[in-house]
Amino acid sequence: MSKSVLIVEDETLIRALCADVFRDAEYEVIEAENGDQALDVLRSGIPVAAIVSDIRMPGRTDGMALRREVEANWPDVKMLLTSGHRRIERSELSENQAFIAKPYQVLDLVQQVDEMIFGNATG
Repeated sequence: MSKSVLIVEDETLIRALCADVFRDAEYEVIEAENGDQALDVLRSGIPVAAIVSDIRMPGRTDGMALRREVEANWPDVKMLLTSGHRRIERSELSENQAFIAKPYQVLDLVQQVDEMIFGNATG
């Protein structure tokens, strides 16, 4: 199983921090500053095991629109959504999706993605 993650976050410092922590956890990291860039990455064929995406972002594709596109076109890709403005209930998500509210501990993101990809927290 590929250990690659696409970080989709319009806040540069948050995206950089998340990317650093995932790299420290031995993930291959791809960064996108909005949903439109994330879709470009996915369409390019670069292998992505999981996506960590903010919900509220500028551009045509916010996190919820990205979630729908991923679910329709890349259903095996795991997706962890984050937001400080909106809560997502478990019932709104597919089995390959999860939600963590902001503010979060970045290590919690890594643990959640490990669990989603590998079925445990050991990665």
